[in-house]
Amino acid sequence: STDDWFQSIPESVFEDINNFVSNNDIKRRVGMGASMGGYGAIAFSKQFQFDLVLAYSPQYRIDQDFDPRWSKNAEDINWKYPIDIDTASKTCNFFIIYDSKNLDGEQFSRLQKVILPEKLNAKAIPYSGHCSSIYLHQTGYLKEVSLQIVNHGNLRSLNLKLNRSVLLAQNAPTIGAVDQRHRTSNT
Repeated sequence: STDDWFQSIPESVFEDINNFVSNNDIKRRVGMGASMGGYGAIAFSKQFQFDLVLAYSPQYRIDQDFDPRWSKNAEDINWKYPIDIDTASKTCNFFIIYDSKNLDGEQFSRLQKVILPEKLNAKAIPYSGHCSSIYLHQTGYLKEVSLQIVNHGNLRSLNLKLNRSVLLAQNAPTIGAVDQRHRTSNT
């Protein structure tokens, strides 16, 4: 597979998936993803008629100067499915969890302009890094946060202020390896 932010998906796939969901009496449609997967969940929220999207550190755009992290990837992508005011669902509830102290915060600020304010629920986790789901996994909160949002449609107050430096000191070899693998895969 290629990191093309889902731009190579044939349009017929959307109809096939929507027909499958309709024919199998699926009552609730949830889109979930992290990083590029978060982009996909938001970008296709209207086409898939999602009721809820849970996106960890999603991108709004990777082909603009404000965030150069994926600029090499963006050069080779033919953009068919952007996130914009027309592609973001007006009926879906969006939950976005991101690091407000890195470029993910810039991505989020642009997403705020295309998602209806009454449909947007956000949780900033400063200094969690990209992707915030890795931080939540490392701190043991990923499953709890994800299930709370998907099952109950809210993010009740959680104590997510665990000092990352303490966590890193306790688990330095493991976390460093995970962070390094993730960074390498995004460069």
